[in-house]
Amino acid sequence: MNRPGLAIAGVAGALLSIYSPLSRTVFGSWDDEFLGAWLGLALAAYLACVHRNRSAAKALSLVAASVAAWFIAFQITVWTAAPLVNTGGGHQNPLVVLPFFLGGFAGAGIVSITTLYLYGESGPMGRRILACSIAGGVLGAIGYPLGVASSTVSGYEQRALLVIWQTGVSLCMGLVWPSGDTATVDAAGTQPRPRQRVPVLVKIFVAAVVLLVAWPFTERLRMQSRIRQSDRAIAEYRARQPELQGLPAAIAGADDERLILSPIGGHPVKFAGHYLPNAGGDRPQTVVYSASYKNPTDEFSNVEVAGVMVTQYPTAEWAAYAVAGTSVLERTPAAVVRTFGPPVLASSQGIDPTDVYWQSGVFAVRVRSPIGGADEFIRAYLERYPSTP
Repeated sequence: MNRPGLAIAGVAGALLSIYSPLSRTVFGSWDDEFLGAWLGLALAAYLACVHRNRSAAKALSLVAASVAAWFIAFQITVWTAAPLVNTGGGHQNPLVVLPFFLGGFAGAGIVSITTLYLYGESGPMGRRILACSIAGGVLGAIGYPLGVASSTVSGYEQRALLVIWQTGVSLCMGLVWPSGDTATVDAAGTQPRPRQRVPVLVKIFVAAVVLLVAWPFTERLRMQSRIRQSDRAIAEYRARQPELQGLPAAIAGADDERLILSPIGGHPVKFAGHYLPNAGGDRPQTVVYSASYKNPTDEFSNVEVAGVMVTQYPTAEWAAYAVAGTSVLERTPAAVVRTFGPPVLASSQGIDPTDVYWQSGVFAVRVRSPIGGADEFIRAYLERYPSTP
């Protein structure tokens, strides 16, 4: 085993990690999440080229382990550093090295377990992995403070840590590497070596690491897919926008004509009024009336039981367009409900437990409640503003 070779691979991985333009080119918006992948790629490439261990499954497992090592080490460092935030002393606080030791220890353990068991010869591995883990903890503890002490450039601390940690951990794996070559063929290049049996627990560990990496990225891909679908729905919705030319002027009516200012179900009005938003771009001139209702026993009017917004559009076509676009633009699914008689739309994933809206001629009515149970308000406003089919 060429022991300095793994250290060189570690340096290569670190340099690739800190070269942000390359990471953004390769991984796009995922560059932060895949920051640890470069170490795994460098180690796998070294072992494939120099020692002819060219298993694609092992290489992918090592890359996944490196990604997981970076993620877990980062999270452990952040979690353990949080209690130290209020202890004072900043970088001079001697306890600041503890989170970096723990994160470096965990990260090195993951990388060394995967590398040594998948690529090394059989033999006792516990002490070797422990040595690499301790080395990783020490390198983490000195890497970040060293970067802080040596430069005031933003982000230099992380770059220094990556170079010191990845190089040191890779060198340590080379120093403790099991005896024998990692090649899959003998020295003459003719007879294949017997395949090393990987312990079942290590297989489970590697599978867990791969799942740990794959699961959040799969969820993110699903989220990005939902966002793309939502963006397409918004584009299709905007393509159906009514004409803005030749619309009648918006004329504000009296608040007591547009809003219910008397108590509803014993809940008095907290405040009520109207305003005219500026027209322009892709929206016409409207008049927005709003009312907030409170508990009768709330003398300070701090808690809103329900809020109502009635928006007056210049035409019924624009009111229908606005109501249809509420769930699309806010990216919150809505379903038609007939609990209150006339059909209305109810948001199922909005901020408020109760969020119901509908069209009534040139008006769009919306009733929301932060505490839920606003049926009496919905029925009262449906009586004044019947839902347009």
